Amino acid sequence: MFSLVLIGVTILGSLTLPSQAAVCTAHHYLGNRSKCEECAAPCDECTNSSETGCRNCTDGYHKTSDSRCEFTCSSLSLNSNFNTQSCEECSPSCTDGCIEAPDNCIPCSNRTYYRPDINMCVPDCDRNGGYYQSLEEFRCVPCRDKNCLECNITGSCLKCKSFWHLNYTTGRCSWKCPTGCSRCTEKGVCIHCNSGWELIGNECVCGSNNCRDCYNSICNSCLEGYANLDGKCLPGPANCRNSTYSPLGNLTICWICEPGYYLLNNSCFPCPSGCRYCTSGNCTACENGFYMSRGSSSISCLLRTVSHARLIVGLTISGTLLCLVIIGVVIYLAKQKREAGALFAGDSGGSVVNYAQYNDNTAKEGKPSNQESSYSGGSVINYAQYNDTTQEGRPSNQELSVQSNS
Repeated sequence: MFSLVLIGVTILGSLTLPSQAAVCTAHHYLGNRSKCEECAAPCDECTNSSETGCRNCTDGYHKTSDSRCEFTCSSLSLNSNFNTQSCEECSPSCTDGCIEAPDNCIPCSNRTYYRPDINMCVPDCDRNGGYYQSLEEFRCVPCRDKNCLECNITGSCLKCKSFWHLNYTTGRCSWKCPTGCSRCTEKGVCIHCNSGWELIGNECVCGSNNCRDCYNSICNSCLEGYANLDGKCLPGPANCRNSTYSPLGNLTICWICEPGYYLLNNSCFPCPSGCRYCTSGNCTACENGFYMSRGSSSISCLLRTVSHARLIVGLTISGTLLCLVIIGVVIYLAKQKREAGALFAGDSGGSVVNYAQYNDNTAKEGKPSNQESSYSGGSVINYAQYNDTTQEGRPSNQELSVQSNS
């Protein structure tokens, strides 16, 4: 029965999660050396690190007819549906294309590019803004990795935020490195420092604060959100990604906010839940795991429904199997209890019979029977022998009583 429990648990796990997920984290697969390796950027689940090894696509990608995961659609008249992970036709009313929903029309024309973080049309996408400049869709397509500053047509990252390890094979910003380090092991051991930083032991050293790249203790470029003023990095507004210093008013000006925030009056404010970018009231691009829905008065990002279908089916089947396993265990234990009870009753039956025989014999004869003596042990047998001896060697109590009366 215990083996049936193990089989049920094994089936439960295999149906609920993919095989590599049992030992590896998300976006990883179990390699040949039993080591967890990263999937390529387009893959949410994979069998190897190439783009052809995808089982399921990363949120924000769509699956093609040959089971590949692609980042952008091939035509201006198509939009990427994040819920179904497919390219769909735009509404006929959207003459310049649409974004993430058939009726969410692109407001740009004359070969300009739509930038969702500011809801405006621009001649070029900012290279450090976390975009890919799509020539097919004429828009700045957000890189799906929020720690990526620039990505290519496949969505693979080309440049990560400061001190993030870029995996050039998979195109992912894999993990955060120590300050000043551009490449490191997963355990944080630095392999290579950023430009101008000096590796001393396991630390990268620069003579100035808040630098990304430095030279002779002077910052050539600053961390995200800081503005460079004569080689020194000044803090910008909170949650700002790109900022510059303005001598007019002696302040730093924010140009791009971090994903999940929108820019207003040189400050970054949080977007509604599910929005990668937004205006003050509408989502302009959706976060991973959400899809765009245009209502009568606003545009929002809703939680994906298709992505949970496989999980729900797996949980339903595994839950049924678990119930069957539990019922089997209960039946087995009940059976064991019944068998133990029957065995106990069989063992105790002889004792009852002997006890009854003992009562019957003593009632008739006035003394313990041989059966009772055999049941009760040596002490009773000695008692019977003692009574016989008194009858042979000396008068019994009854005889003494008669003699006394006479």
